[in-house]
Amino acid sequence: MPENKIEFDKRVKGGLSENEDWWRIVISGDNPPLIEHQWSYIKAGPSIPVNESGTKRYSIDEFRAMSHPQGRLEKMEAALKASQGVA
Repeated sequence: MPENKIEFDKRVKGGLSENEDWWRIVISGDNPPLIEHQWSYIKAGPSIPVNESGTKRYSIDEFRAMSHPQGRLEKMEAALKASQGVA
């Protein structure tokens, strides 16, 4: 079954936007929604830049229990309500 992803927050850091993070709600059929954190960090070194990237998923309860910068949890809650047609 295809997944529907709703981005609710993004962070870009660095003079060349070399460090990026995205947070999305992932909805797949009748499964409970999940939170997906995707990141891409380019670390400039003395020789070859290193790209560190990945994706991790959390349950809604796990995400709520984590520490977040101001506003991120509120954005997730609003996007979750909107995705359920409750906004």
